[in-house]
Amino acid sequence: MKLRSIIIKKIKKQNPKLKICKIQTLDFGALDVYIKNNSFTIDQSELSEKEWNIQKKEGNDLINKIRNAGLPVEEYVNAKINYGIKTGFNEAFILAEKKKTELINQDSNNADLIKPVLSGAESKRYSIRSKANYIIFTRRGIDILQYPSILKHLESFKTELTPKTNKDQQIGRKPGKYKWYEIQDTVDYYKEFEKPKIVWGNLSTKASFSLDEDIGYYINAPACILPTDSKYVLGILNSKVMSYFLRSICAERQGGFIEQKPVYVSQVPIKAPTKTQETAIISFVNKMLQLNAKLVALGNKLTDERAQLEKEIAEIDAKIDAAVYEIYELTPEERTIVEQNSS
Repeated sequence: MKLRSIIIKKIKKQNPKLKICKIQTLDFGALDVYIKNNSFTIDQSELSEKEWNIQKKEGNDLINKIRNAGLPVEEYVNAKINYGIKTGFNEAFILAEKKKTELINQDSNNADLIKPVLSGAESKRYSIRSKANYIIFTRRGIDILQYPSILKHLESFKTELTPKTNKDQQIGRKPGKYKWYEIQDTVDYYKEFEKPKIVWGNLSTKASFSLDEDIGYYINAPACILPTDSKYVLGILNSKVMSYFLRSICAERQGGFIEQKPVYVSQVPIKAPTKTQETAIISFVNKMLQLNAKLVALGNKLTDERAQLEKEIAEIDAKIDAAVYEIYELTPEERTIVEQNSS
């Protein structure tokens, strides 16, 4: 394949048009032929500094329609999206069940600092697949001398936990005002972890949100939380409409993954429903949570029960999508755009 140069120059037109081609595959014969067959034109004015949204005009129009249909999700639930905990060195602070039990058997007071923890990889659509890990949550200001066995455990990682003092230092966490045995972040909102909340991981191929309704997991960054138990909001977030919305505005990574960072998820617009619409979505979401919990309980077993559960999940998922189309008043043509761009 011949190498081709890219030439960029300033032009003085008020609203120049740009030809866009998204390279979806490297399996093509000639680059110029691929571009000719797969490119489209947009006005420069349709580009935004705030988001990664490069698509045809009808796609931009649909994104704007969805955006203007409701309130940003944080405003709708009156709560702020927050990152999980950045420990700076997970190997020291994250414990398996056996080590957690050992530390609590040594001193029952250690239970005050040891919390169930969840990573983004354990958060799936409508389900949590916990590996039963725990975090030593030594937030800033903790009197570590009150927990001698935890201090002894952390001392075995003291070199790695000690903050770096200069840029050339190879070992140690990033500089900060924390003590070596403390969590790297301040995490002033840590009490939110113990409340019902919507949880999600950083990377996903489509909108993927779960609900921690009663465990009170502490969340490990870069996973995030939204402190609400609204099953209506959970259903909207997991719908094809919002998967399309997020895929349009999120930064995309190799393999078709999107970054579900707070800067993007906070833009998801939640439209106020009628009572009938809200009741329907909540009913569907309750069913999705129940079905997915049964699926998780099966593990990796390939059984007739699994096939039946997956069939029912797909059916309820489709009902949620249909209900969300109605709530956001999407036309048949707009629904087609969503369906064609869904993962």
